[in-house]
Amino acid sequence: MRDAFGGVFMFNLFIVFIFIFVAFSAVSLTYAKAFRLKNSLISYVEENEIISLNLDIDKLEEIDKILKSASYYKTCDSVGLTEGNTKSAEGKINGYCHNGVVIRVKDGYPQKIEGTTSELIVYEIITFADWNLGALNKLLALSGQRETDENRITGSWKIIGQAQVVARN
Repeated sequence: MRDAFGGVFMFNLFIVFIFIFVAFSAVSLTYAKAFRLKNSLISYVEENEIISLNLDIDKLEEIDKILKSASYYKTCDSVGLTEGNTKSAEGKINGYCHNGVVIRVKDGYPQKIEGTTSELIVYEIITFADWNLGALNKLLALSGQRETDENRITGSWKIIGQAQVVARN
């Protein structure tokens, strides 16, 4: 009987370690995808020297291509924002949210570059890495807890990067 109990215990321990490994791998891959997307968007903003957040259709289509190639399917609603312009605490338009990606002007910018008529604009590019441990939610349901929004084990991280553009006047 002792051998049977030891075998079951080892089997359960093995299953727990596999579950932890798979969960860690899934979270790591999601984080890496959001980080890679942020870097692609920074490159796009800097290479195209975007100096205004009034993005036209061509620029939005190019951003959509970058998002689709990265398999990034989020909405601004899912990150707590509305699609389109974002506003600062003072009510001033300071950014743009498009398909779950936020591009906004960093506080204190644009700044004049000394000795020139050019301005330095620093954008913050924000992507989100979400995690949802669905299997753990199913285990909670087996234990008698209903799977509702408040019981879901989810979360997200902001991945923030900066793009610098010189606006030549």
